[in-house]
Amino acid sequence: MKNFKKIVALLMAVVIFALVPMSANAALFFGKRAKEAATATAADEADVLEATEEIAEAPEETTAAPAKKSSSLFSGAGTVAKMWVFVTFANPKVPHCWIYIKNLTDKSLRVCDNYYIKPYGDFSMGAFKARGTDGPGIYFNLERHWIKPETYGRAYCMSTNVSASEMQSVASAIKRHDYWNWGFNCCWFATSIWNICSPRKLLYLFSPYIMVGQMLIWGAKRPDFKIPKLADASQCYKYENGVARQCCWRATITNTGV
Repeated sequence: MKNFKKIVALLMAVVIFALVPMSANAALFFGKRAKEAATATAADEADVLEATEEIAEAPEETTAAPAKKSSSLFSGAGTVAKMWVFVTFANPKVPHCWIYIKNLTDKSLRVCDNYYIKPYGDFSMGAFKARGTDGPGIYFNLERHWIKPETYGRAYCMSTNVSASEMQSVASAIKRHDYWNWGFNCCWFATSIWNICSPRKLLYLFSPYIMVGQMLIWGAKRPDFKIPKLADASQCYKYENGVARQCCWRATITNTGV
């Protein structure tokens, strides 16, 4: 029994003797690794700090390029205009659905070959069964010319942002939709233009009364601003064959009252 205890004690001594240098080597090894890791971490932190300082010293260089890209009128990105779709009941018997656009930039926005929305200017467009010699079709600024105080008390609208590429698509759509008839009326034209730019899509259901129901679902409200009235009827145009031409004075008379 005593011999067995001596043997066990001897074996334990051998194991301890072997583990001591191994522990020392391990401590040395892991200590070295820890030191290397700490040095690398410090270097990384220094690099990050240096990069942060460079950004802080030159904020214009880091922000100017994206801002310039997003605001370009030719890149297709960024907001260049704001669009409203209106349904108005100034004449309750003949409601009207139409589009109003406000240019938010210091550059002119093309609507067609010979008509541009001036910098920070605005314009309206809608489909009319107009009186006079100009006939039915698409008209520019008739709504702005005929807007009245009572229009706002009998109107609903909602708005969306318009990018440069969407504005180009609007110009193309106007060219395709250059007509009016009982099947494709003011609602059809307004929904076609609105759906190009807005994620809140509207179905063409023929009647402005039904149109208002859809708009209310999307959160339409009474207008909280007044459109600058266009007193000069000479700035009203009939759109046809890709160009805008000045209206006959009779064509500026509408039975909608806008």
